[in-house]
Amino acid sequence: MSDVLRPGGTRSSRSGRSERRILSVIFCDVANSTALAENIDPEEWVEIMNEAFEHMTAPILRYEGTIGKFTGDGMMAFFGAPTSHEDDPDRAVHASLEILEGIEGLRADILEDYGEEFNLRIGINTGLVVVGEVGSAAVSEYTAMGDAVNVAARMEQTAQAGTLQISADTQKLVEGSFNFESLGGIEVKGKAEPVEVFRVLGKIIQKGQTVGVSSPLIGRDEELAKLIELASQNKSGNSQVVSIIGEAGLGKSRLLSELRTEWLKTEPEGSWEFSQGIPYDMGRPYSLFQNLARGMFGVELTDKPNVIHNDLPPIALPLIISDLRPAEA
Repeated sequence: MSDVLRPGGTRSSRSGRSERRILSVIFCDVANSTALAENIDPEEWVEIMNEAFEHMTAPILRYEGTIGKFTGDGMMAFFGAPTSHEDDPDRAVHASLEILEGIEGLRADILEDYGEEFNLRIGINTGLVVVGEVGSAAVSEYTAMGDAVNVAARMEQTAQAGTLQISADTQKLVEGSFNFESLGGIEVKGKAEPVEVFRVLGKIIQKGQTVGVSSPLIGRDEELAKLIELASQNKSGNSQVVSIIGEAGLGKSRLLSELRTEWLKTEPEGSWEFSQGIPYDMGRPYSLFQNLARGMFGVELTDKPNVIHNDLPPIALPLIISDLRPAEA
């Protein structure tokens, strides 16, 4: 029995049983690390790599992924085990983009101190693997094995420095959330046909529409009518908060989409703004309001301050402050 590194830096004990899982596997390493290590003192290189590993692991754990193993100049991580989420491929891509963004400060320091170019390259693939304890009775680790892992490693090995490269199997699962550049096919050992790959260029900012549907809404006439009534009251200045509560799959997002359609029949497009709470953002204060503001102004979480200032429109918005202190007895 051994330990596995989990979100928050905690370690949980795992049994020796293996299981088949669909995982999104990430490989991340330092490009041209052998040449870099030759030109830097060994002790200083260890310090550099330890700092790099901090930047690599923090986003993985924030998005609730698992660190599979470390190598001398990189790591393997995965999303989908021991805990799985319905958006594991999206989480893997989000985390990888944040790794590349977060390493920029270290890159600048190394260039200034040593005159060397330091950068990461990352690859992702999604597929069926066997995950569990691997090793001997004396020494083992919780990791993933299988063809999907080998393809993920190939994604990383063929990626350009400073970029994230993913397979078509991952791209089709995250399409609509990110922008891509098709790179064609690459040869992978053991594969009869080349594997189609994509470079991830960045996130797509979602605005307005909650879900894309075309079939008629059935069985929710009463709920929709109530929402339309409350929305009409908002136009006269009687604003309020409405909670729609229900199990997953019951049609909460669809109901909001129908309400938006009705709203825009009489109101301009810019009068409807949409923001969605994300589970892995729970530890970030005011994340829902930050997401709303970013969607309104078209800025990203990783944008530099000067980029944000340039993207903000030259308008003044009213600031509404709500007193959230407990009422006095």
